[in-house]
Parts: sequence; structure tokens; C-alpha cells
Amino acid sequence: MTRPLTTRFVHRFDTFLGTLEFRQHRYENLEMCSPQKVKTPAQISTFDADGNEPTWWIDTANELQAAANVLRGAIEDAVEGDEADRTFWTRLMLEGFALENLLKALWLTKGETLYVNGNMVTWKGVRSHDLCAIAKHVGFPLPDRAEFEVITKLAKIIVTIGRYPLASKLNNDPGVLTWHSEDERALDSVRARLRGSIDGLLRNTGR
Repeated sequence: MTRPLTTRFVHRFDTFLGTLEFRQHRYENLEMCSPQKVKTPAQISTFDADGNEPTWWIDTANELQAAANVLRGAIEDAVEGDEADRTFWTRLMLEGFALENLLKALWLTKGETLYVNGNMVTWKGVRSHDLCAIAKHVGFPLPDRAEFEVITKLAKIIVTIGRYPLASKLNNDPGVLTWHSEDERALDSVRARLRGSIDGLLRNTGR
């Protein structure tokens, strides 16, 4: 079988064999990695269609979650000074990005769009990676205070200590961040509820 011309999805093709034919069909003749600056209407249309496909966002959320789970297990088994002990905030960054992908998958399962004319749309008043604002925009309620607080923490972690030594701006400095067992329970709860909402919508649409 011919390999796809784009390299971005090679690992996905090798790992998720069930989606191989679908994804190869979409990309093998489009040369998405071509250096040409002006994309054809067919390329733009395919790119938008893929960006608006909720299962791709769910796949990516699952990959991020799997990585976070590996780190979580290693951290729980680690002793002070172990390499795994240094991945605590990185693991939470992955958790946050997984939730962001799920929130966007929820939006798409409602029949909305994320990509138009080859670009991801921006939402007025929603900053990049602001999980609480994204949740509100896509219609995912956070009535439980513990869930709201844990989402707020993750939003801060994924743009600061999870990947950088400090915030990009002093005004965005999150101050002292803590993480407790109560946060883990709230995170598990909100993740399960979000996945349940997505699964319900997918079933209703026969997917």
C-alpha cells in the first residue's frame, strides 16, 4: 500500500490501522507537505474537512491522555530524585491538552465547525488554551466548583509551568500552583463527564 506523502500522520497510520485507508485516501494525492504557498481548493476543502472531524480530535485526546497516564504511573512509583519525579507538571500539561481536544471534539459533534478556508477559527473572548472559556463556548457546563477550579488550574499549568519556566507575561503569572488528591478526583470526574457527553452525541448521530 502506498505510503502517504505527508509525514505528519505516518505514526497514526502505523498505530491506528483501522483509519489507514480513510486517511491515506484523503492525503495521498494532495501533497499537503508541498512547499507551494497557495493551496488548491481541493487541498483546502480536505484540510477543513479533517479539522472538522471530531474523531480526529478524540484520537489526539486519547494519545495525549495515554502519555499522561504513563507519566502518572511512573510518578506514583518514583522516589525523590528519579527522572519521573521531574515530570509532574508535564503530565498535567498533557492532561490539559487532552481536555482541550475533547472540548473541541464536543463542539464538532454538535455540528459546529473549527476550520474554515484552511484556518482554525478564533472565538471572540476566548484566549488560547483557556479551558474554562472554551468549555463555556462549546456549551459544556462546569456547575461543580471542584471541577471548575481544577479546569482553571490546568489552564494555567499548560501555558506556564507545564512547558515554560514562567508565564509569558508578568500579568499572566499564576502565582503559587498546588495539586492535591482532590484535584485528581475532580479531573477524573470532569473527563468522564465530558467523554460521556461526546459519546452520547455520537450515538445520536449514528457514529
